[in-house]
Amino acid sequence: MGVWWQGRPLRIFHPNARSFEVKDMDVKRFASDCAKTNCEAVVLNVGGFLAFYPSEIRYHHVNPILSGRDLIGEIIKEAHEIGIKILARYDFGNFRQDVFDDHPEWAMRSEDGSAVRVGEYYKACLLSGYINDGFGYQVMRESFTKYDLDGVHVNGNGFDNICYCETCRRGYGKPLPNSHGISGEKWHDYLEWRNDAFALVYKKYFDLLREFNSEAFIMKEMAGEEHSDWCQSSGQDFNKIKNSFSQLLCTSGSVPTEKETRFWQGITCDRIRGVGQIPIINVKSQIFDPMHFSLSMMPADEALLCSFQAIAHGAGLKLVPFGIPQFMSDPRIMPVINDTFAFMKRRQDVLDSTEFIEDMALVYPDKVILESHAVGSSIGKAVRLEFLGLYNALKAAHIPFGVISDSSLQACKLSKYKVVALTTGAYIGDEDAAQINEYVSQGGAVIVFEGAAPAQGCGFPDLLAEAVGIIASNKFRVIDYLAAADDAPGFNNNLPVKERARIVKARDNAEIVYYASAKAETIVVEDLPDKAQGTEPAVVVSKFGKGTGVYVATMIGERIIRIGHPDLSSMIRTLIFEKIGLQRRIVTNAPSLVDITLGRCSEGYVVHFVNCVAPSPLDAPIRLAPLSVKVKVSEEVRNVTVHRLYTDEKAEFELRDGHVDICLRDLESYAQIVIHTPKP
Repeated sequence: MGVWWQGRPLRIFHPNARSFEVKDMDVKRFASDCAKTNCEAVVLNVGGFLAFYPSEIRYHHVNPILSGRDLIGEIIKEAHEIGIKILARYDFGNFRQDVFDDHPEWAMRSEDGSAVRVGEYYKACLLSGYINDGFGYQVMRESFTKYDLDGVHVNGNGFDNICYCETCRRGYGKPLPNSHGISGEKWHDYLEWRNDAFALVYKKYFDLLREFNSEAFIMKEMAGEEHSDWCQSSGQDFNKIKNSFSQLLCTSGSVPTEKETRFWQGITCDRIRGVGQIPIINVKSQIFDPMHFSLSMMPADEALLCSFQAIAHGAGLKLVPFGIPQFMSDPRIMPVINDTFAFMKRRQDVLDSTEFIEDMALVYPDKVILESHAVGSSIGKAVRLEFLGLYNALKAAHIPFGVISDSSLQACKLSKYKVVALTTGAYIGDEDAAQINEYVSQGGAVIVFEGAAPAQGCGFPDLLAEAVGIIASNKFRVIDYLAAADDAPGFNNNLPVKERARIVKARDNAEIVYYASAKAETIVVEDLPDKAQGTEPAVVVSKFGKGTGVYVATMIGERIIRIGHPDLSSMIRTLIFEKIGLQRRIVTNAPSLVDITLGRCSEGYVVHFVNCVAPSPLDAPIRLAPLSVKVKVSEEVRNVTVHRLYTDEKAEFELRDGHVDICLRDLESYAQIVIHTPKP
């Protein structure tokens, strides 16, 4: 039997116990209540800022409310007897005055040299002895020696932007960036160092814990994709930290951010899976949290939606209520947690064995965002919006796709994808351009969107230009809209963009499907002709070797995410299905906001349907019925089953022309369709 957490989505319960709940806790009841959630592991506050056990380590202040009680020891004993694993939560983010008096060097420092305060406490530098060998290692050694702990959850310690303490100055070995300005190259070097340092701190934690328990699990709370500023300022880089943790835990799902896009959990999961790790989504399911108003008043169905989307994208869940089950003030919370984990447990064989089918790869612009952050440019934000819009467009088309990073293209086997989509071409390096050129020439397809709105004079890699059928200039101009070519049937005319576009020429073997709109100082609506088409190509399709290249000269995803224009998404679908010729694996009448994922599993094929067709916060799902689903299969189909939160049933189906046709009688929040094929 393998390591309990390896390669599979987990069910983790994290009750944020309040002081009055800890004082006289009925440990047997607490363990029993945890078991009723159907979780497999529970997170407990163990140490760091405050110890929840009798500790002998200096500065490790024991919670006085315990009055000498060994609460952690009692809980571990009861939990292990009923098969629940215990993960110790450590919080080394802040420390008290007595620590600062003895070790002022442990504090994070502002540019003026002053210690960074958090209320009456001091913020610890990530590289300090407090978080590492001066205190943090000692706490972990003591607790793992004293107790049979199964793993660790580290609270959200990071760099929190730039620290000017002496430890960071020595660690970096060069002048730190400052408000007086520093070159982009030096900024880039610093950010790379900071990301490496972040990964190394937690890799050392992982190695330390393995000395006590070879199967120890470690995770740290990090930011989901909706909190990109948090990611950048803390030093979080999925590519660098993937080997520092057992699985990657990200907080995703809050009412304000869900209003921007309904796919945050899916995006976060896909990014993590793209670096070869298993995601865990941290859903803070409290309905009322007076400490964090942005998380307050989250209806139960909203928490369920976040959870289902995580499940559909291969993630485990860490569900976090405000308080322990016995004293939960809102009666809606525990049923959401219990029922979600019960479903995951019931469907564990399928969830554990799923390997996702990905016909396309959407490239996340990690390198561009890092470079942009280094020079204080807005390009990173623009290209990230391009990525988000393209993600939404591919979801609307119900195309099975994955996400890979532009910083790991050289390590990625592109040939496993039928289509690769780039959010920018201007910032692709020569080696990556050569790799993509070879991929297309051997039969792959690439779509390049000019999504970073580059500055005048910004070049374009020659080998990439060759693959997509253009001769690129270094000049740009603003275009009002895309005008469809006369001989481009199937494309809607006059698509609004109002963005800068690169001026290019199409190569001899290329087809122009859209032109940039004609130059005009002003446009009077009454005088606007049917096609005010310029001479400059804006969307080009080219055959190159055995493959196909597509070039889009301006930002499309950014327009989709900002204004949601469906014709722009329609153009992308037409390019993919008609011009590139990608075969549809899934054909359905489900709306564009139904999140669909497809994979192979121990039973055959699994298709997840998550109903995101509702505003945030979701007070009740909008029932969709009926939905037709056609899935491409390559084997005999024995039967089809549909699994919802509370029910399992057989579904009627027809097999014809290599597809299985299914009628999904209705869709409320979520449905899992399993297409059963003969087992090998």
